[in-house]
Amino acid sequence: MAQGLQGNSFSVINNAAISILVLVGALTLIAGAVDFYCHRRYAMASDRPRFWVVTLMGLSYAVLIPGLFTTLFSFYIGAVGAIELKSFTDNMMSFAKLLADTGGWFGCILVLSFSVFVPVLKVVLMVLSEAWRHKEDERRRIWSRRMMLFVKAISKWACPDIFAYILMLYLVRSLEKPPTLNGRMRLDIGFLCSSVFSLGTTIASLGVRMPPPIESHAKSHQSQKVPFLGFWVALLFLGFAALLGTGITEPSMSLRLDMNAVYNNPLVAEDMQDFVAALDLPSLANADVSIANCLEALGGWIRYGEVTSFVSWVMIAFFVVALTIVDMVVLLIIALKVQFGKDDPNLVHWKTAAGMLKNTSMLDGYIVGVAVVVFSGKIYEAEGLILGMENGLALLLGAELCHYAAFFLVTGSLRCDNWRAEALPSPEAEVHPLTPTAEEIGKQVSESDFGPTGDDVKAVEYVAEHFKSSSDVAILP
Repeated sequence: MAQGLQGNSFSVINNAAISILVLVGALTLIAGAVDFYCHRRYAMASDRPRFWVVTLMGLSYAVLIPGLFTTLFSFYIGAVGAIELKSFTDNMMSFAKLLADTGGWFGCILVLSFSVFVPVLKVVLMVLSEAWRHKEDERRRIWSRRMMLFVKAISKWACPDIFAYILMLYLVRSLEKPPTLNGRMRLDIGFLCSSVFSLGTTIASLGVRMPPPIESHAKSHQSQKVPFLGFWVALLFLGFAALLGTGITEPSMSLRLDMNAVYNNPLVAEDMQDFVAALDLPSLANADVSIANCLEALGGWIRYGEVTSFVSWVMIAFFVVALTIVDMVVLLIIALKVQFGKDDPNLVHWKTAAGMLKNTSMLDGYIVGVAVVVFSGKIYEAEGLILGMENGLALLLGAELCHYAAFFLVTGSLRCDNWRAEALPSPEAEVHPLTPTAEEIGKQVSESDFGPTGDDVKAVEYVAEHFKSSSDVAILP
């Protein structure tokens, strides 16, 4: 165990991380194989829950519960390898309790909302949505669809504070300036469980089958096209690129030590304060972190075999940065296709991709997570540990606002329901004007002068029943 660090050891964390990741991944793949086999071999309901979705969702919740009560992270800040200036080891629930005990009720509510309330709300809404999916009451079917759309939208909002803990890992470790100053930190099993839950439920939400749209409800909520859509989205894309490119290189978060408060800490003996003051720690005990240098540092720690650093790198590089960029590119392509009147039969797939990317890109979660932890971290200012938000976070916020504006402009213009575009047939295309329906054919045969034979009756009944289940689509000659 590294000097001053409590919590689990490096080997225990790594072994637990590998075991959890392999178990979740393997069981999800097996469930996916069962889905594939059953789809090919058996005629199963098209709207049944996919096995891999249920498996991944269940496993994600299974790791969340212990994750709330196991060590989230531990850090140690000291001087000359012997004097402890600040140390902390805690889990999610005890951190929330500490916030409440010290008067930080708003921070406590935020932490519990993201780590407990959002996961519980998702389960309740999914159960209700499935229960109301096939109800005869049209209002319940409408709400079933709304609830599932909401679940997809909030899935990524479970535990956004984990992004701030990744940045803290860099901040504390960057204080390691031997022999004068020592900064050590380790992300523990609780962090890994929260990360697996956040990523697992977000990915599983992509495979949740949507309740079918209610045609009358959808037609009453049609949106109008935005004039010059491609032009406006192109402007937003340029603003997004400039703000994001600058924001990932500028510091998002900072760490400072207030030595006056440290001296009041009983960990620093009174007879050692003059010695500590002579070390000029305030000039050393400050650190800033941006996304760019955090990813670079995580890459170095991965080479030392730190599994939690690998998970952290994937979350920031892929889910925070890459998916947000890809979604903006997709939105720009859709807007340009609409602007220049490209009649692309694959446009519905582009719109679906845009919704999926929006619900899995986590730049917004990164911004909120940093803000929540910095706000909650004010309880440590009395002990000399000061966390702050820096200019890079404001730039990233601007980039994400451009992302949101582009998304709602495109989806509002094309009405893809913020998730998936269901193309409803136009009234003119529903029934061929010169062609009778299946019931009309049956009526004509039954009323003919000759009278139907037994085989004719069976054939007409079969055709009528088949097309009755397909919204009375006309039979073309």
